[in-house]
Amino acid sequence: MRLVVVALLALTTACRYGFDPLEGAHADADAGDDAPASGRVDVTIAGAGAVVGIGLACVDQCGVDATAPVTLTAVANEGWSFASFSPPCGAGATCVAAPGSTIVATFTPTPITANTVFISSTSPPITGGVAALDAFCQTRATAAGLAQTFVAFVSSSTVNAKDRLAGSRGWVRVDGLPFLDQPTDLGSATLPRGVVLDEAGGTYPNFVMTGSDRMGVATSQTCMDWTSTAGAVDGVSASYASYYATGFASSTCAGSPRVLCVGTGRTVAVELAPAPFPVGRYVFVTTQPFTIGGGVAAADAQCAAEAASNGLPGAYRAILASTTQSASDHVGGFAGVWRRPDGIVVARAGLDHSPLDAAPHLDPTRAVLPNQAGFFGATSATGLGTMAATCADWTSTTTGPPIVVQSNSMFMLGLTAISSAMCGGSAFHLMCAQLP
Repeated sequence: MRLVVVALLALTTACRYGFDPLEGAHADADAGDDAPASGRVDVTIAGAGAVVGIGLACVDQCGVDATAPVTLTAVANEGWSFASFSPPCGAGATCVAAPGSTIVATFTPTPITANTVFISSTSPPITGGVAALDAFCQTRATAAGLAQTFVAFVSSSTVNAKDRLAGSRGWVRVDGLPFLDQPTDLGSATLPRGVVLDEAGGTYPNFVMTGSDRMGVATSQTCMDWTSTAGAVDGVSASYASYYATGFASSTCAGSPRVLCVGTGRTVAVELAPAPFPVGRYVFVTTQPFTIGGGVAAADAQCAAEAASNGLPGAYRAILASTTQSASDHVGGFAGVWRRPDGIVVARAGLDHSPLDAAPHLDPTRAVLPNQAGFFGATSATGLGTMAATCADWTSTTTGPPIVVQSNSMFMLGLTAISSAMCGGSAFHLMCAQLP
């Protein structure tokens, strides 16, 4: 994106809940609370988007002291569109604001024209075959006001789930965030998020049955072609992204699993790699595993080194709890907007919010590290760790087992797990956060 400046600006800037990649921006929690002073341009954001300019970048409220007109550019988040700037700005996503202006930038949800995908909010009957599962999906969709033809994303001995999508293209979740473009994307690293949401927008992070592998191809575990509650069934953990967003899990047919429902009949291209969002703190998983022994300081040093060697701006620390400090306090809090090294927004409401908008499973080179566990050390973002859970504050390989998080989970900080390995046998990576 090219930003144009009409004239020189004074560099006193205030932003809220955003990281400014441009020089001259400084955090100020009081920005926008007072009436704009003469010579100041104040901006308020309505909806999910950002406004950027020289010395200014924000997603909530911000402002800049100016001695001449300021050029503002609006950038929408995924699933949203820029609607308008308030007067005196004209039409379009670029506004030249005079000193003393108060500008509102409005973003609205993008109307869904692609196929919709959701997890059923209740468990379907399993013994009626594929046709009964299709009917169940259609009933759930109709009740939620989704006007489209839906089928169950399931395989059987006569059809693969991926082939049930033939002739259609482009799938988004019920919140409008992109999920899948082409059926050939199934099982690939291009999927930034899991389905997570049911037809009413509720969240569900657990097992969903498909009778398929991650490519959408039938396995031997299909509840006997959806006619029996005996035996096992393959499927997906709904919280996962990338390779495992549509496969790589299993459960029992008698466990009342839910089903993935997909709309069909529409052919709309869905962008899975949008232009980088310009505001937010970066979060990534380290390329190399962390060697326990040097404590939190060593972890911080690894995060900082990997960020610097790959051109990420700012200062970084490891997202680690210790016995004396929570992970949140260690990285300066989790509030605000977060983004991955590729610029996709991970969270608009804080990194500790569940579910996230996208999985933070990229390393600083922008490579996907799927299903990679990262050291964490506590059961919550704000909690302290124990000596065992933190490997003795990350100094001992003989304690444990440690508490870890999954980098490709949409509930990363909300679904902590105790590792099955002791600290000395765990080649785990680190999750790293840019400091505010």
